[in-house]
Amino acid sequence: MKIIAVVVTYNRIEKLKKTLLAYDAIKRGLDTLVVVNNKSTDGTPEYLSEWKGCKSSFNKEVLNLDENLGGSGGFFNGCQHALSLGADWILVADDDAYPNPDIIEQFETYSKDQRLGSVSAICSTVKHMDGTVDLGHRKKYMVRFGLRPVFAPMALENYKKKYFEIDLFSYVGTFLNADSLNKVGLCNPDYFIYYDDTEHSMRMRENGRIVCVPSIAFSHDDGYGQVKEQSNIAMSWRDFYDIRNKINMFLRHDKKVAYFWIASRYIMCFVKYPFCRKCQKLYLAAVRDGISGKLGKHPIYKPGFSIIK
Repeated sequence: MKIIAVVVTYNRIEKLKKTLLAYDAIKRGLDTLVVVNNKSTDGTPEYLSEWKGCKSSFNKEVLNLDENLGGSGGFFNGCQHALSLGADWILVADDDAYPNPDIIEQFETYSKDQRLGSVSAICSTVKHMDGTVDLGHRKKYMVRFGLRPVFAPMALENYKKKYFEIDLFSYVGTFLNADSLNKVGLCNPDYFIYYDDTEHSMRMRENGRIVCVPSIAFSHDDGYGQVKEQSNIAMSWRDFYDIRNKINMFLRHDKKVAYFWIASRYIMCFVKYPFCRKCQKLYLAAVRDGISGKLGKHPIYKPGFSIIK
């Protein structure tokens, strides 16, 4: 069984260094680690060139992209490369996610468990840096009243089980079955950021169960618990991709939910920002592009764009 890990990075060299050290602590079972560099400008290319030359228990591959394609483009290219290398399973994770040294051993134990049946993905426990479980990465998908979509985090008590079934995963510590990927495809590279993993989950669960194995664990250095300064930003480029991609995802998988979500968010936008024409314009542009399927990076709402309150 060939297991290949894919890590996507962009301008977080210090966290990337910690991440790669954590992978070096995995002494067996990992065939190749593919690092996708999303056109970083903080010294990452030079560091990865040195890293690739250092000996390890696994093979090392570096993909330096010509432009920042976001998380979706990074994972698409990384997984595509992993499949070309003959991967049976692909482990996907961010550059701020640190694996426990025994993740491959734990994974192999459960990937061979016949009780799991047909499995398209096996997910880890994602923990905050203080050791508590981050419940937001493994969810159930429900539709209330036939219209309202709910992404419900799995309750903490589930993590006491040997494994449990979920509907939706994030790309933090998830093993993807290559056979399933060949059938349903990779993540949509044009989402740029947000909901690429959620939409992919919806396709993957159609080709097999998605299970979480709590004994497989990652620590996620995402800034949880840190005091954040109060922002004077009303909306930003992130809101555009959040709205657009969510609409596009629902239209692909549940049109009734999509129309309800569009209407409810439309009302919310005008209630929250009744006098902010720029906010309303951003929202309408996101809705229009989500419905029409016009994806990729927007010429205006690019990283760095924001609307001040």
